[in-house]
Amino acid sequence: MSVRPQFSTEERQFLVASYERNNEKPKKYDTVIAEFSIKFPDQRVPDKKTIYRLVKKWYKDHTVHNVNKGRSGRKPTVNTIENQQRVRAQLDAEAALPADAPNSSTANRNDLGISPASFTRIVKTIGYKPYKISKVPSLMPTHKEERIRFSNWLLSRSEDDLKHTVFSDESYFTLTGCFNKQNTRKYGLKRSKGGSGKPATAVWPENKFPRKLMVFLGIFRGVPVGLKVFRENERLDSKGYYDLVFKNVLRDVTRENGGNLHGVTWTQDGAACHRSQEVMQRLDEVFGERVVALNAVQG
Repeated sequence: MSVRPQFSTEERQFLVASYERNNEKPKKYDTVIAEFSIKFPDQRVPDKKTIYRLVKKWYKDHTVHNVNKGRSGRKPTVNTIENQQRVRAQLDAEAALPADAPNSSTANRNDLGISPASFTRIVKTIGYKPYKISKVPSLMPTHKEERIRFSNWLLSRSEDDLKHTVFSDESYFTLTGCFNKQNTRKYGLKRSKGGSGKPATAVWPENKFPRKLMVFLGIFRGVPVGLKVFRENERLDSKGYYDLVFKNVLRDVTRENGGNLHGVTWTQDGAACHRSQEVMQRLDEVFGERVVALNAVQG
């Protein structure tokens, strides 16, 4: 069934103006229709009910345009202003709770007596979005103070001091390579648009237990020192770290520093194998206050 075209703004204004001119006449509607037929001979003729509604709208809303936007259709029974305020209040209250606190507002369950589908619609209406809990390292105020103190100390070092500082660390390297999925995107045409969807190259095969090797390397005055490639699946413990540092690394550092360790500063991270009592005591004996490490005796 075809839909009749609506009257234009010019035609509606003419109908209202004609009605006001002929309002006192006994057959005003017939007169308005006759004048409309002369003015717009190619347009369909409005009936009396249409003219009445148009004039009533003019006196009530002071417009001849449609005012049904937002008024037509079934009135919302759940997604109401009241329920939106209830959902917003509960979501705000739960957002202030600790991450491990019980959460009663989810897409499948809530304590407001609202169905999951309606709850989801309300959440979208009020502009809220669910966020996953992110895990971050637990930092105490003392940790931040230590970081600031270390940063200030590092900024106070001269370029020559940094050249005489040993930086070292170990890391695993998998034989299948390293892939960071956050930095790469593959685009493909959607299936709904006639494409094949996700490209075949957007899949990275990864073994659950990949073959890997550990590599240790230090840097002193821009020169690699103490390089060691471990055997496959070999780990580094405190004894191995002790032997590696005091037999290999310091040997290379001594050679690069003119045959001694004068003015050399040692740095390391807080890995457990780096912080054994034997390692820290020996570092204290060799470097004294020039040890930048967690649990350093003097540094």
